[in-house]
Amino acid sequence: MKLALVRRAAAEYFSEGFQYGDIARTIENTPPEERVAAYESLRPRRTVPEGCFVWIAHLVWLEGMLKVAPIQLTAEEAASLQVLKEERQHFQATHPACPRCGLPNSPHAFRCRECMAEIQH
Repeated sequence: MKLALVRRAAAEYFSEGFQYGDIARTIENTPPEERVAAYESLRPRRTVPEGCFVWIAHLVWLEGMLKVAPIQLTAEEAASLQVLKEERQHFQATHPACPRCGLPNSPHAFRCRECMAEIQH
């Protein structure tokens, strides 16, 4: 898989994870008969094929496995893991973690979107 696709899929993966809680809360507060339509209107639009997200899921799994056991990686896995790490670092740098609960926040947020703790920039 081309590393440019891995990079874009990783960025979208982290962005989707960031948006998930807000979308879930909105859907939860939507009447049941309107939830499918609400989800379709709120869900992030992906710009890469679904297979890229399957690859990202594989890489995330590999990261976890590498913490507990040595695994022989292919060159493609190793290069893709590096891209995933870079995109995670970029996401974390642009979405400061709350000092109280640790959840990521919008780049210019003054308060945590979850626990309302003050965020220092």
